[in-house]
Amino acid sequence: MIKFFRKIRQNLLSEGKTVKYLKYAIGEIVLVVIGILIALAINNWNDEKQRKNGLLDTFESILGEIAITRSMIIQDSIQLDAVILTNQKSLYILKTKNVDSAYQLVSTLGGLVDLQSLKFELPNTMRFIEDENLKKVENSALKQLALKLKSEISFLDFYTDYTTTQYQSIIEPYVAKNLNYAEIQNSTTMINTGQKIDYVELFEDIELSNILNLKLEADIAALRYVKRFNLTLEKVEKEIRQELRKK
Repeated sequence: MIKFFRKIRQNLLSEGKTVKYLKYAIGEIVLVVIGILIALAINNWNDEKQRKNGLLDTFESILGEIAITRSMIIQDSIQLDAVILTNQKSLYILKTKNVDSAYQLVSTLGGLVDLQSLKFELPNTMRFIEDENLKKVENSALKQLALKLKSEISFLDFYTDYTTTQYQSIIEPYVAKNLNYAEIQNSTTMINTGQKIDYVELFEDIELSNILNLKLEADIAALRYVKRFNLTLEKVEKEIRQELRKK
């Protein structure tokens, strides 16, 4: 093909048809430029198609992570609700100072040592938020929700560290010194060595009352935060499904 065009140019020059030669040369340049632009357009189209296909795969993996996480949140919420009710019952027993109810603390003080982790792993979701793909998403609502999701994941990590520190520095030392851990846990794997606790005396234990209220406050807040996180996940899921329907 190159030899064919070259032969045409040589014939035009040899015949002294300079004007025609120039017109032909310009036309040839235009054809080359058009060919390059078409090639670039095809290449860009292929790149965009690959990016969209990759984005679709990412969206599917994110939906999978969200489904698993929301299932975990349901279980965590149920557990937190149960612990909150148990610790409220302990405080009610301490408040009423009913001697006949004192021994019920054996079954309720176990809520004091129940530590719930709110750390959730969503690796594909976090990679999507932190890489360049998020910037290329046109859905502004999805962008804002993704950033909100990242912030809430970080906060839940921080809050779990806070409640863990609270447990290790305040709750655990008190339990080790003042209660029979095996008894209040009612565990089949632990061995209760028989030390008796006078639960009536706990009615006047201000330290226990304060610790229970601190624990209650932390768990109520944790339940509120995890429900808010679940709502954000639900909204992200909705926006992603809308994006998938567009493809």
